Amino acid sequence: MSQMSTGWPYRHTPYTPSSTGATRPDAAPPPLVSRTDALAAMDASAELGPNLRGDVVDAFVADVNAKLAADWQQRQYQQQLEEQHGSAERRARTRDLVITLAMAIPLTAIGGEAAGLIGLLVSWAGTAAVAVGLSLRRGTPKRSPGR
Repeated sequence: MSQMSTGWPYRHTPYTPSSTGATRPDAAPPPLVSRTDALAAMDASAELGPNLRGDVVDAFVADVNAKLAADWQQRQYQQQLEEQHGSAERRARTRDLVITLAMAIPLTAIGGEAAGLIGLLVSWAGTAAVAVGLSLRRGTPKRSPGR
């Protein structure tokens, strides 16, 4: 029996998703193993006889496993990308919050010293406006359809 490809990329060929980047959520994924594949394996088993039936079944199972492994790898890769994007987004939001609060503390002191309670209210209104502006600039987090 010949060596079958498992669908796993080699170290020097990184996995790249499809050219479109994503599939439509309403489109059903194609079956990994079609009915014609199973019928072809059965026909080959019948033509080769009972002596080689085990080899035909082994080849068919190896093909199914290779296709499942490739599908599993693609899902793992997509999940890692989503996790990395999510962690980068959280780090950016935390960074923005820290910078906003670091600037709000001295502005509060300056506003309170210069204009009293009105200065405090104006400085915190400005801080809140900056925080809202940052959150609107970032937008809402994108969720996958399965979650």
